[in-house]
Amino acid sequence: MTFKKITYTIFFLITGINGMAQNKAIIDSLLNQLNITSADSVKADIYNNLCWNYRVDSPRLGYEYGIKALKIYVERKNILKQCNVLNKLGINKRNIGEYSTALDDFYKILNIAEIPLCNLEIAYANNNIADIYSRLEKYEKALEFTDKALPLFQSVGNKTGIAYNLNLKGSIYESKKDWKNALNYYKLGLELRLKINDIPGAATSFVHIGDCCLELNLPDSALAYYKKGIEYYDKAGFINYGLSYFSFGKYYAAKKDYKKAIYYLEEAIAKAQLMKSPINIQKANEELHSVYYELKNYKKAYEIQTLARVGDESVRRSDYIKKITTLELNYAFEQQAKQNEVDVLKKKALYESHIYKQQLLSYGLVILLVVISIITFFVFKNNKYIVKTNLLLKAYNDEISRQKVAIQIQNEKLQELNATKDKFFSIIAHDLRNPFNGILGISELLVSPRESFTHEETTSMIKMIHDSSQHAFNLLENLLEWSKAHTGRIDFNPEKFMLNKLVNEVISLLENLSNQKNIRLNYQIADNLNVFADRNMINTILRNLITNSIKFTNINGEINIKVVQQSNEILVHVCDTGIGISEHDINKLFKISEKITSLGTNNEKGTGLGLLLCKEFVEKHGGKIWVESELGRGSDFIFSLPDKYQ
Repeated sequence: MTFKKITYTIFFLITGINGMAQNKAIIDSLLNQLNITSADSVKADIYNNLCWNYRVDSPRLGYEYGIKALKIYVERKNILKQCNVLNKLGINKRNIGEYSTALDDFYKILNIAEIPLCNLEIAYANNNIADIYSRLEKYEKALEFTDKALPLFQSVGNKTGIAYNLNLKGSIYESKKDWKNALNYYKLGLELRLKINDIPGAATSFVHIGDCCLELNLPDSALAYYKKGIEYYDKAGFINYGLSYFSFGKYYAAKKDYKKAIYYLEEAIAKAQLMKSPINIQKANEELHSVYYELKNYKKAYEIQTLARVGDESVRRSDYIKKITTLELNYAFEQQAKQNEVDVLKKKALYESHIYKQQLLSYGLVILLVVISIITFFVFKNNKYIVKTNLLLKAYNDEISRQKVAIQIQNEKLQELNATKDKFFSIIAHDLRNPFNGILGISELLVSPRESFTHEETTSMIKMIHDSSQHAFNLLENLLEWSKAHTGRIDFNPEKFMLNKLVNEVISLLENLSNQKNIRLNYQIADNLNVFADRNMINTILRNLITNSIKFTNINGEINIKVVQQSNEILVHVCDTGIGISEHDINKLFKISEKITSLGTNNEKGTGLGLLLCKEFVEKHGGKIWVESELGRGSDFIFSLPDKYQ
């Protein structure tokens, strides 16, 4: 034996003994607690923990403790803990090869579990059932149950369970010799186990990945994963040394170092016997058989193969076969008994007359017809009632929907009326009052005998009175037209007229206002362009839009009025080189419920009422109004009118 081999042997034994010692310390602590407690609920939890901790070394003893815990949980009607201990009982039975009893325990969970309280235990039960079916080589059935378990683990966020599920899928595909799928699932499980710091689980995943690498003819990668597995078992404070011996045995067999392979595989069998793991004994025997076969030691290979077959039948199938055989015998007996009864009835039927058969058949047909008639009558009556009920319900639902829509429309109208009222009072209280305050204050100074003003001061104050009066007049005019529009007292009289003439009139009216800021007013409209619209309303729209542009355009700026003919409509643009409007304020325009308090470039004030009036008048014509603007780059107010002459 080489120094390296001796080192591995000592390492395996020490770490294995450490793991067993740790488990024994836990069991001793639990037994001490059991001796000093009298409460049944506490005892049940201790029994439950003992059931789990004995699952490897003494699964039969673990099963006995689990039964004691289950009895108390049943008496106390604690469904969640019943499911928990049933999972552990099944694992103990699985570990001693009694698969049918294990399945019974796992299926009991599915029968008694409450959703969603027991979702985690249901997930583990499905995983454990999948494990049993995999051992019985029912691989498709096993995969079916792993697929049931995974979403349950995900629903409760149990990453340990998800990792175990992925690892189990890997082992199923490994049993099917589908090494690529097995490797994929093992790696997914390893990735998750490393994330949640599941050191023992990660160690097992490393070993399984190494097995897949061996089968895929990657022995060096396999060795690296095996070493990682040992490293992580060491971190966990224990090692599944039987499995590690088995892995190294397979590695050296793949490398054709048969001497080392035989050594590790024989040690694996010895450790598996010590750990009372029949499945691992069987696997090691199968691998050892292959080694002796390669060495052409056929006698030894035959002996090992016999042991492997005995192990396979006794470990993996004995209890299952017994149960299936019993069921098959019972089924066969019942079938034979039924066949005997049929034979007796046949013999008896030979003595019955043809007439009796005919009468029996006739009576049967009559009864069948009566039953069908009764069923048909009730089905027809029930369907008629259902149709009538559905029609009534539909009528009620339609009426409720209509009322709901009507109420919603009324609410919207009320909200609009409230906003209109608030706007109206705001204009009267503030915007209309302020110009008159200015007029009164300046005129009071002019008529006062105590003061003497120069000609320039007097002219300036007279201009201020004129500007305030003009602002108040424009506001009153807009307010009057707006109130008429909202009370239905404004007439809508569309007529045919030339748009360029109307635009020229409005520009002439506003030239004095634009000259004060040296703003150029330009328009581009075809001389022969006729529109069919209310002349007064279009006049008001243009006047308000151009006035608004003058207000927000800097000195020496420019305003362009142009008309574009499109299919079925005319677009009128009032485009300025002013200060522009922010995107936030654009969304507030044309809404009565919103207040915008921007001042003009010469601190001109406005109410926003003019734009609301423009919107009212444009919509009366069946058109739309909107603005395209950017801060510092001017604004383009656009409204559309239907083209009646295309």
